[in-house]
Amino acid sequence: MPAMLGALQAQTTITEAIQGVSEQKFHMLGGKHLYDFMPINAQGGWASELIKARIGINADVSRGFRRSATESNFSKKNAVQVSTDIVRTSTFTYKDTASWNLMEVNEAAASIQRLDLITAKMRALKTVFDLGVQASAFLGCDADSPNEPNLQGLLTQSNVTVNQTLITKRLTEMNAQEMRDFVSKVLGIYQANCGYTAYPDTFLVPMEDKNGGIISYQEAAEGSTFTFTPDATSMLEVLRKKFVEGTGNENFQIMGTIYNNMAIDGTRYALYRKDPDSFNFMFPIAFTQTPVVQVSGTDFVCDVYGRIGGILNARPQETIYFDVLAA
Repeated sequence: MPAMLGALQAQTTITEAIQGVSEQKFHMLGGKHLYDFMPINAQGGWASELIKARIGINADVSRGFRRSATESNFSKKNAVQVSTDIVRTSTFTYKDTASWNLMEVNEAAASIQRLDLITAKMRALKTVFDLGVQASAFLGCDADSPNEPNLQGLLTQSNVTVNQTLITKRLTEMNAQEMRDFVSKVLGIYQANCGYTAYPDTFLVPMEDKNGGIISYQEAAEGSTFTFTPDATSMLEVLRKKFVEGTGNENFQIMGTIYNNMAIDGTRYALYRKDPDSFNFMFPIAFTQTPVVQVSGTDFVCDVYGRIGGILNARPQETIYFDVLAA
């Protein structure tokens, strides 16, 4: 009878643990969530490949109007052509297992700390999953075979333009003149890259700049530098306001991650438009726990799984990387 009660206790505990860890959370993003950095799309289910159709218009817009509405005039203009293509991404699956037996569960519960071992194991699996999703969203994943496509992350897209000349040092290392030069050129480079069809709304920087950017910035005279003037506006806020002024978007954000230093051998800055019509991080199956299985009189297992699809970008020209290569 005691063994039966122990089994019931373990079953009840894992049910409570599942309810307690079911909410999706992400870590090490400076208090932000993954959806603050990128649009997330949960469509796709168990599909091995996710696709999105694109429609392009090819027409000479300057020849669409005529002074004289004669058939001969209109016959001279180019016919409007519509082109279609598809962007695609593969899906990658996560699977893991938690296992326990009644003895270790009861010993942990009877210890001084009164540890809930089952909940601790399930939380550990959830944390590993969350951190894997987070890293993959920014850096992508390598495929199992060289013949298969890698999963692309926000900072590792192969079809995004890379600029290696505008930023040659960390933002927090720039003096006032270098910062003015950067501000005067960055939006022009971005707009030229996307054909002047959009403005960015997000600038992703390494955590060294995000943390170091709280120093104040005194723009006094030519060659002035960042200073520690009391109550002065921080460097990052000065820069953000310049972006707000240039884009007309009061909600423009500068955010930092630890992944900017992992995407390349050096540091990668990313300027992009966080628009779900442009790109999404595909996350078709969230962290999912299967029912607990009793594999013997005292042993239990619980499988967990999830699925991601990487970045699906229909408008890669609305993202641009600025790389500072390692010396």
